[in-house]
Amino acid sequence: MARLADTLTEAGHNVTFLIPVADETRKGQLGVKLTKDVVMVEQDAEMRRHVKPIDDDMVQFWTTDMDSSNTDTIFNMFTESMTLSCENFMRNREVFDQMKSRNFDVGIFEPVSVCGLGFMHALGIDKVIMASSCTHYDGTVAAIGEPLDFSYVPGMMSKSGEKMSIFERLENYKMSMASYRWQYGMWDK
Repeated sequence: MARLADTLTEAGHNVTFLIPVADETRKGQLGVKLTKDVVMVEQDAEMRRHVKPIDDDMVQFWTTDMDSSNTDTIFNMFTESMTLSCENFMRNREVFDQMKSRNFDVGIFEPVSVCGLGFMHALGIDKVIMASSCTHYDGTVAAIGEPLDFSYVPGMMSKSGEKMSIFERLENYKMSMASYRWQYGMWDK
C-alpha cells in the first residue's frame, strides 16, 4: 500500500495514507517515502490492554510448514490482532471526523480486513478500490463473485501449481477453505 500511495503522490494526486497501528514495534516501518499526509491511528488504552506481542507468534509464519491441519491455529494470532486493530480504529472518533471533513473522491483498501471498506462506507466514499499484494485471497474471490475452481486453480496458500494430483487438489481445497474461514471469521467480528 505504501508503494501505491507513493506512486499516486508522484503522479500528482493528493494522497492520505491512513494506517491503524496493529503492532507498536512496527509503526515506524510504514514504507511511504513521498506521501507526506500520513495519519496514524494509535492504539488506545482498551487495545493496549488486550493486544499481545506479535513477534512472539510471528516466527511460526516463517518457520512452520503450513498445511490444512494447522492453518487455523497459525492464523488465530493474526486474526486477533486485526480484530483488535479494527475495533480500535472504529472507536477513534477524532480520526473519523478528520477524515470525514476531507471529502475523498476515492478510497483504496486492502482486503485482508474489511475494516477499511466499512470505514470508507461510513465516510460516504462511493468509489472504492481493493488493492492487494497477493494475487487473490480465497475469501475475497468468493465475496466478489469470482469463480475459484479448486481442481485446477491453486489457492493463495497452495503449495501446488495448476497441475495437481487428486491429493494435491484435496489439499488445495482444504487450504482454500481454511483461508476462507479465516477471512470470513475476521470479517464477521
